[in-house]
Amino acid sequence: MSQPVDKESVVSDETTPTHTLTESNSAIANPAAVFPMEITAEIFTQCVHSSPDRNILLILLGVSRRWRSIAFATSSLWSSVSDQGVRPIKFPELLKMWLGHGGNTNAPFSLFSRHVTNPMTLGRILAVLMDHSAPRVHKIDISLAKANLQQFVYSSPHLRSLTINQCPPSRMHYLVNILRGAPNLVEFNLTEIYLLGYYPGYTSPILTHTSLQHLSVGLSGPQSLNFLRPQLLAWLTLPSLQSLDIHQLSNDSTSWLNFLVRSSPPLRSLRIDVEKDRSLDGFVRSLALVPTLTALEVRGERHYATHPQPVTIQQVLFDALADVNILPALERLEYHGRVANRGGYELVLDVLVRRRETLKSFHLVDTSTGYDDLARSFDPLAPAFRDLVNDGTDVFISDRNGVRSVL
Repeated sequence: MSQPVDKESVVSDETTPTHTLTESNSAIANPAAVFPMEITAEIFTQCVHSSPDRNILLILLGVSRRWRSIAFATSSLWSSVSDQGVRPIKFPELLKMWLGHGGNTNAPFSLFSRHVTNPMTLGRILAVLMDHSAPRVHKIDISLAKANLQQFVYSSPHLRSLTINQCPPSRMHYLVNILRGAPNLVEFNLTEIYLLGYYPGYTSPILTHTSLQHLSVGLSGPQSLNFLRPQLLAWLTLPSLQSLDIHQLSNDSTSWLNFLVRSSPPLRSLRIDVEKDRSLDGFVRSLALVPTLTALEVRGERHYATHPQPVTIQQVLFDALADVNILPALERLEYHGRVANRGGYELVLDVLVRRRETLKSFHLVDTSTGYDDLARSFDPLAPAFRDLVNDGTDVFISDRNGVRSVL
């Protein structure tokens, strides 16, 4: 990983270490020194785009004057920047330098800033973007700077992907207005969002966003307040949505059902947490509204249950999936939650047998037991599950640690 970098140490010929070789032995001591510029530039491009270190380019700049000169002349290397390994206070300056070497002002640009959390520094970052290249920004991954982000989004008409991390308590209409200001947005990810309702008396029409295809909503904050949180989907119509990851289905699943009826999305992938009994019926009914779904991941009880409920989420879900007319295109199924007893595994086996022609992958994490107890309950059914594996279905069944499969 690159060490913290000062802008001046990157751009100044005088302060950047260089390796000086005489002309007579440079080709022998350093064969890369005589590579054609085009080949070196292509090597740099492959390195920058494949390295897990987003700022590997900073290391390349410090090798020699020739490498630095080639890098500055290759505009495609400057299409994205990250604060990884950079001192937060220096990142706005680094960003300004990065944008200065981007060449074509119409080229797409991506920003990744997960380590800068100071509101003033975040404000400076967004100010640099708005001054230099807001129209060309296609992707941004940033901690929330509430005062500036909405203004930035409205000045970035080509923004395609937006990720907001570690959001402080935010009113619902703030997030809806961000979507309203980004009509071309395709991907919207919210992680650790502390979501509040609208201000009392505030009214807003439901927003129809025709471009959004991927939405992920991860809530944070006290679990005791979860039931008070309104659903973001209640204020949206997303007719192009293909992938949805929603942290928690609310107690009242009416807004979820209404969203699916209103949007009729061509949903292909759904990951959802269903924690409350009152949302179960609505969730099961919703499966009939997404016949295009090919991947489903359901998480049951987030906390390990001390006392078993009369009907578990697993029982309700797999009872519904036993009807192969529900989710007929399903190829990947994953369930994290309680499987109370051997009867629960018999129900799982019945669903897998019925869907063996179309289901390619099944992953179950039983949160109700440890590995030894799980193996004892599962043992009598193991041969039938192994038959499915031999037929080509990828089956993984484990205890709550999710590490060892009983197969």
